[in-house]
Amino acid sequence: MKRSSVRIYTILTVAAVILVTLWIFYNSSKDFVASHSDSNKITDIIDKYTITEKLPVKEHFIRKSAHLIEFGLLGSVLTVLTILAKVNFKKAMGGCILLYVLAVAVTDEFIQSMSDRTSSVADIFLDFSGALAGIVLILLSVYIIKKVKKACLRRE
Repeated sequence: MKRSSVRIYTILTVAAVILVTLWIFYNSSKDFVASHSDSNKITDIIDKYTITEKLPVKEHFIRKSAHLIEFGLLGSVLTVLTILAKVNFKKAMGGCILLYVLAVAVTDEFIQSMSDRTSSVADIFLDFSGALAGIVLILLSVYIIKKVKKACLRRE
């Protein structure tokens, strides 16, 4: 990949990190009524396509899934940024990425507590788990892509 392309992708990925972080904070800043309404909309959509009515999707599950998804996305874009920036991933993992995720998770819960919603240490662990899942997903994808490319080059 050309140096200018890597630079553009890196800038776009930094922008994605910022946007995901702001999206997380925006969702945290919603009051209970707005947050509950968002969860109910998603619950209604999922319940509409649930095969059996004995297992309707509960709002609690939607809320906890939102933590995993938001932070999974954050972990993913941070990992892509690390790869594009050609930073030693072990050093980045031990420091910057995990520290950033933890800071965002703690700030997220603090913002929630300021907007008449409860905050929870368990949610911080859930956020962190989501980020780790996003990190693993990207690393696994990169590993598979490299293996496939290598196998294709051997065949030529």
